[in-house]
Amino acid sequence: MIYAYDPTETGVPTHMGRGALAPSACYVTEDINGAFELTMEHPIDASGKWGKITETCLIKAPTHRGNQMFRVCTKSVNSQTRRLTITARHKFYDLERNMLLDVRPTVKNGQDAGNIILAGCAGAHPFTFSSDITDISSAYYIRQNPVAALIGNIDQSFINRWGGEILRDNNSIAINMRIGADNGVRIAYGKQLSGLNLTVDMTSVYTRVIPTALNASGAVMLTDAIYYDSPLINNYPYPMYGTFDTGIHVGQAVDEVVAYPDEASAKTAMASMAQAMFANGCDVPTATLTVDFARWQDTEEYKQYAGLYTVGLGDDVIVYHKDLGVDVKMRVVQIKWDCLKNRAAQLVLGTKSTSITKSVVSMGIDVSALKTNAAAVISQGERYNGVTITNKDGFVTQATINGKTITVKQNSYDGLAIYDGATYKGGVAVVNGEVVMVSNTLTNDVNGDCYARVGNFVDGAITYKGVEIFLKSLSTTTPVARIYVSSTSGGRLLIKTKGGASIRMDDNFPLSVRDASGMERICLASNMLQVYDAVGEMRLSVTASDVTMFTPSGEHGIGVDDSGPYYIKNSEVTYL
Repeated sequence: MIYAYDPTETGVPTHMGRGALAPSACYVTEDINGAFELTMEHPIDASGKWGKITETCLIKAPTHRGNQMFRVCTKSVNSQTRRLTITARHKFYDLERNMLLDVRPTVKNGQDAGNIILAGCAGAHPFTFSSDITDISSAYYIRQNPVAALIGNIDQSFINRWGGEILRDNNSIAINMRIGADNGVRIAYGKQLSGLNLTVDMTSVYTRVIPTALNASGAVMLTDAIYYDSPLINNYPYPMYGTFDTGIHVGQAVDEVVAYPDEASAKTAMASMAQAMFANGCDVPTATLTVDFARWQDTEEYKQYAGLYTVGLGDDVIVYHKDLGVDVKMRVVQIKWDCLKNRAAQLVLGTKSTSITKSVVSMGIDVSALKTNAAAVISQGERYNGVTITNKDGFVTQATINGKTITVKQNSYDGLAIYDGATYKGGVAVVNGEVVMVSNTLTNDVNGDCYARVGNFVDGAITYKGVEIFLKSLSTTTPVARIYVSSTSGGRLLIKTKGGASIRMDDNFPLSVRDASGMERICLASNMLQVYDAVGEMRLSVTASDVTMFTPSGEHGIGVDDSGPYYIKNSEVTYL
């Protein structure tokens, strides 16, 4: 049965919700790492069942994954045919309206990365995550929706960084190395039949390959045999030549290891890699097989294909092409499910693609000396985000220092970034076109006795930007000196000691020296110099026209100006 539920329904309800629906047609289609959608046609019935289907309501329908929840996203009514047509997407796509503001799973396996992505959602959600992927990688998501982060066609998406295939089961999300299985289904395809159509593409077939490498001098090197033939070479009218770069460089150290110190070891590996190309399927055509069960007939010709009834999304199928005499390994890449009949209505099978690196690993080839993990060929010197790949996130290294896990990462997004766990601590970046060091704590002493903190600081009512200098032997909370600037006070520069004495410079007072109590002791302006005692009384005044020294009371003093020397007594001036 197919039921409608309120938009706020959670989980997979066992109650009937708004009630059962009576559609005239209902299908669910899912692609590997792609769409998972329901389409339905419902008559505008007199009993009003069609009215239970409203915008954003949930639909529970039987699928190839059991009962699944779908949210209505489009709805249209045809008044002539009196039919309602809707499209609903799997509940997983609710995450498309959520947001990752700034989430960075760094040097994590698949399980940890997925948990970090879901935990980083700005809005609450009911989804859980699991993964069997043990590979380590990193990614960043800035103002990105979680669906794009997991399976989107973006460089940073989970499936691009960690790989894998998604399995969506209501509130449960899993991205594992693969979905489906190889259950030994094999069919022989000989001619076009209604509902069973095979499309073959020969453009990527190679039956004679020439592996290349670089010798110690950096020149292109071939093996003694030059080329290697596929076991299927005679299945085609002529040899199909192709070359590929193995990425080997004789004598070159990769990760401080020279895997191929001489040409002999390199040529042995090159020969094995050529065979790996064939093991990876470069000698068979790519193909697409569409199976439309609705058009099948109950005849002998179709009985041999009965095994296709049992396969599901992601399953392997061997298709023997009689005309070419080759087995083509394919996978179910799309399934269309008839929810009313609760069975598959259509399958689309595509050629399975696996990484050649996995093939050469199985042959014992040292891939640590290679430059890339390519799906079809191995190329040397591939670059990623502007840096040479040693990790999917550029250059990444990690170490534990005095109990702290320190990670260093370099790519075109982060520059050279240093992390304390998951906390960014600084590095090297380009700011205003200049390469600069970035950090909020600086020291040139590995023991850290003298260090500085850079940032924003509040002194009095003014927020300054500047540096606080610490001597750990004295205090780690009170700096021994501060050097501040303030954009809100005319670019004021303030230098302060631990005790509070300070030197201030700005446009109004080129130099002002104050004691720990804040009392001004020296003031140097553009046309005068004034010196004050501890109680604030002026003791010396130098201007453009005279120089005067005062007694503590300020009523007596001596001075000199252009007219000559003088003394002051009871505020009266007498020239000498």
